[in-house]
Amino acid sequence: MSVTGKSSLAEEQIEHRSCFMDLPDEIILTICHYLTPTEALIAFIECNIRLFSCLSDYHKKVDLTKASWGVFSNYLEGLKTKWMRPLMLKLSNARIIQQIDVFFHQIDSSLYTDFGCVRHLSLLEFPSSKLSSIKSILTKFKSLASLQIVPIYI
Repeated sequence: MSVTGKSSLAEEQIEHRSCFMDLPDEIILTICHYLTPTEALIAFIECNIRLFSCLSDYHKKVDLTKASWGVFSNYLEGLKTKWMRPLMLKLSNARIIQQIDVFFHQIDSSLYTDFGCVRHLSLLEFPSSKLSSIKSILTKFKSLASLQIVPIYI
C-alpha cells in the first residue's frame, strides 16, 4: 500500500501473480500432452509429490518405443532414482537401434537393482538370436506377470 492508503497497480499485480504450481492438475496434464509421456515424466517427476501423483500414469506405464536417444538416455538416468518404478515397460529396437541391448546392459550394472515393480514387459523388434541371452536379466524383474517379445528375424 502507498502512503495514502491506496494500493498501486504495481503492488496489486505483484500480490496476484501466479506460478506454475498454482495451476490445477488438469491444466498441468494438458501441458504434458504437448510432450511425449517420457518427456513429461523426465521434466516433472522429481519436482514434488503433487506432480509425482499428477503424473502417475506417466511413471507407471512407460513406452520408450518412440523415444529419441536423448529422452531414452535421460530415462535411464532417471531409473537410478527412487521415483522411476514402472509397472509396464515397453522397449523397441525400431527407432533406436539396439535400444533393448543398451537398456539391459545398463540395468545389469549395480546401479539398477530394483525392477521388482515391473509387471508387464514388452520387447519389440528383438532379434530372435538374442532370446537366450536375456534369461539372466529377467531375474531382476521379480514381479513380472507378462512378457511380450516380438522378434525380428535376422
